[in-house]
Amino acid sequence: MSLAVGFDSVTVRRGNAEILHRMSVSIPRHCVCAVLGRSGAGKTTFIKALLGLLPVAAGRIITEHGALGDPGVLAAHRRETAAVFQDHALIDRLTTIENVQLGLAHLRSPWNPAPWPVDYRIAAATALREVDMLPFAHQRVAKLSGGQRQRVGIARALVREPKLLVADEPFSSLDPILTRTLCRLIRDNVTRLGATAILVLHQIDLALEMSDWVVGLSEGQVLFCGPTPEFLTSSLHSIFPALPPPATLALAV
Repeated sequence: MSLAVGFDSVTVRRGNAEILHRMSVSIPRHCVCAVLGRSGAGKTTFIKALLGLLPVAAGRIITEHGALGDPGVLAAHRRETAAVFQDHALIDRLTTIENVQLGLAHLRSPWNPAPWPVDYRIAAATALREVDMLPFAHQRVAKLSGGQRQRVGIARALVREPKLLVADEPFSSLDPILTRTLCRLIRDNVTRLGATAILVLHQIDLALEMSDWVVGLSEGQVLFCGPTPEFLTSSLHSIFPALPPPATLALAV
């Protein structure tokens, strides 16, 4: 198995509390991985640690460049990674297309006073069209709804053409039809780019439908890490005991 990301006995603390406990997972390249668990399981902490936004108290996070504890490895990891956050992390005073163009900021100096190159603007417009937000390209983000902001965040991530896409609840404010359209868009980009996507999802049926790999968490520990069909048959009800029988959910896979 060619590794995209690995957690090697990783512990993450906030104050005196251990949020992740000696976590070990391996996520293969070129897949869509769903991170699942009930509220408080440690899913968002897992994502933030993976992005290098939270320090690791013990263990190592391994990427294809090496361990994230090395500043050079972290810089290389961030250049090839795009993130979609729950709070969208957009700049309200900028327009929609300007926010998407910021996904390409690693390709030019932030101090460059010149207008964005035409090919960058075309790429941003194309990303907006893919998430059905092109009509709002020149509207300030402050005036957008929560669902619209969420789509802009997805467009900003995809315009980078990342090797690794990491998202925390990327579809939480969207209707089911648009959600499935964006699922297909992410899967198509993973295939086209030979990339990997790691997504925290609360819609269990959607996660089973779109993922190849599952990391199942409970109280900061890994209960399952492996292919989606195995999770469905062996571990789904260990993490979500209130769900209907596997045969019902299997129809979604």
